[in-house]
Amino acid sequence: MAPRTKNPPPADPDVMTITELAAYLRCSRSSIYRLIKREKLPAFRIGSDWRFKRELIEKWMEDQRRARSHHLKPDLASWPEPKAPDFSNGRNDQRL
Repeated sequence: MAPRTKNPPPADPDVMTITELAAYLRCSRSSIYRLIKREKLPAFRIGSDWRFKRELIEKWMEDQRRARSHHLKPDLASWPEPKAPDFSNGRNDQRL
């Protein structure tokens, strides 16, 4: 019979704890808990402990980037055509 060791098995690099995820995202543990509470972050429980699959977190981060870049980059085709200033009377009457 093999002797028992006190060392825990190696952690699965594809599954993160709250502390590991906070370090990975460079944010606080309370920010992670807040996102979990709002159901904004893909998470699952093992007993009372939260866990996060790395591949789902990476997909979530990409979705966040896409949503933010879509929000920040307006569709220029929907903007009205700019009007040229009217210089016919010798001055620019167009107000900014």
